[in-house]
Amino acid sequence: MQLTETHVQYKPFHNQLNKPEFVDFIKGLTSVAINEWQQQVLATETELSAFKSIVLQDGSSFAVHDSLQEPFKAHFTKISPAAIEVHVSWDLLQGSPEHFSVSADS
Repeated sequence: MQLTETHVQYKPFHNQLNKPEFVDFIKGLTSVAINEWQQQVLATETELSAFKSIVLQDGSSFAVHDSLQEPFKAHFTKISPAAIEVHVSWDLLQGSPEHFSVSADS
């Protein structure tokens, strides 16, 4: 609001996050990002052939819309009543995920 001197309505934004197409969008975006980063890592001059497997692992928590509190009750309710945990294990040498899960952050 301070930069553009306009009022922003957040409800239309949250309504877009509730659509099934948003999940497909995030999956596609994540896939492109990981593939780009993976190619940058593999293009560097490193001795990766000495490894049988290189697994990247991440676990992140994200607040989601409050209306999703029933299926995704949050652990830190002062921050948000609804949150998810996303866990990914990525096989860097194979260029594919080994494991991907989404669960309530409880």
